[in-house]
Amino acid sequence: MTAKSSAVNLWGSFIAFIKRGNIIELAIGLVMGAAFNSIVQSLVQDIIMPPFGLINGNDIKNEFILLRRGKNSTVSNPKGYITLENAKDDNAITMNYGNFLLTVINFIVISLSLFVLIKAVGTIIYRKQEKNEKTMKTCVYCLEEVKIAARKCKFCTSLLDE
Repeated sequence: MTAKSSAVNLWGSFIAFIKRGNIIELAIGLVMGAAFNSIVQSLVQDIIMPPFGLINGNDIKNEFILLRRGKNSTVSNPKGYITLENAKDDNAITMNYGNFLLTVINFIVISLSLFVLIKAVGTIIYRKQEKNEKTMKTCVYCLEEVKIAARKCKFCTSLLDE
């Protein structure tokens, strides 16, 4: 087997792999998931968290515990750094519980949204199956689904008993 024929076989296998429908569906799901994640992050950071900032007097992202001051820290500001960005710029070591809280809220909103979506889809599928059960019956000879009102099976053409 030559290198050229190996490459052709590899390329053919790759194309066959890509052509399978579930790979494309997975890729679309990943892209939609990333877009949904950015929407949820914006919802949490721009809509949900600002009222908490009003209560606290500070943006929740800037909530941190200073573990060690940075190189350029001055003693004139005993409180430390005003924002997390200031602390990072000075190479200070911080415990960022505000960012952690935002991440937890993002997770809760995404989980709740997916739960509601899955419940809704499950309900729609269940209702469709329930409707199908009422309008369809199974042919006793070929076991195919036919309409309840049918007198003859459209698959095996046998007469259906009442």
